[in-house]
Amino acid sequence: MKNIKEICIGERLRLFREKCGFTQQQIANALCIDRSTYSYYETRKTTPSLETLVILAGIFHVDLQALLHPMLPEGDPSPPVPQKWNHSPIFALAKDERQLVCYYRRMDPKRRQGMLKFAADAAAQVSHKAKE
Repeated sequence: MKNIKEICIGERLRLFREKCGFTQQQIANALCIDRSTYSYYETRKTTPSLETLVILAGIFHVDLQALLHPMLPEGDPSPPVPQKWNHSPIFALAKDERQLVCYYRRMDPKRRQGMLKFAADAAAQVSHKAKE
């Protein structure tokens, strides 16, 4: 049986953020808050609201339970990585591309579709101009 280590929500936020390859600034931008406010979440100076935690779970691509569960197997320095992360090389993305992923994950399905349509239209315009 593995020994269990309890960690606080702030430490979990930091671990998930780092596993996802995001900076504090990128997460703060997606939440529309100051970087220092997000930093306070990680350092336990303040606690994010449940609504914010739901948004963060979406950004980190985990369910809320994974984000809130305070226990880790001892010796495991980080939360378990969801299987879908193994197919998502986010670290290969440029900083601005990661920020787009962060914003995208925050959106509801209707807004995601709008964003994808916008991107497809913009790419088509670039492609059309290149042919001229």
